[in-house]
Amino acid sequence: MRRSTILAIRNLAVAVLCAIAVAADGVDLLAPPDRVTLRMNKGVPVTFTWTATSGAPQYRFQLSRLSDFSDLLVDRETAETSTVIRDLGAGRYYGRCSARGSAWSPTHEFTLVVVDRPSTRK
Repeated sequence: MRRSTILAIRNLAVAVLCAIAVAADGVDLLAPPDRVTLRMNKGVPVTFTWTATSGAPQYRFQLSRLSDFSDLLVDRETAETSTVIRDLGAGRYYGRCSARGSAWSPTHEFTLVVVDRPSTRK
């Protein structure tokens, strides 16, 4: 094997180990993805999911229309790695989560467009 190939494999292994260490220390909000626009039928709930953290007995999820979270729409604790929010109106939202005793995840921003007609998908 060429030296450059060995170095590339070693660097990849180090990068993967660093990524695993970061994920193990905190929670990452997975869905909805950051900076996405969701087009949803009226009355359809939004499911928020995040990464599990080993040994975390509880997670806390917050949802706000303000990026500084000074006015919370949702402030929920759960043992699960997801939560469902019903009856959200159209507009921009900010979400974040944390494991008990750890820092908040990076904030996700998303825009919800509510469609009044039923879906025609089969």
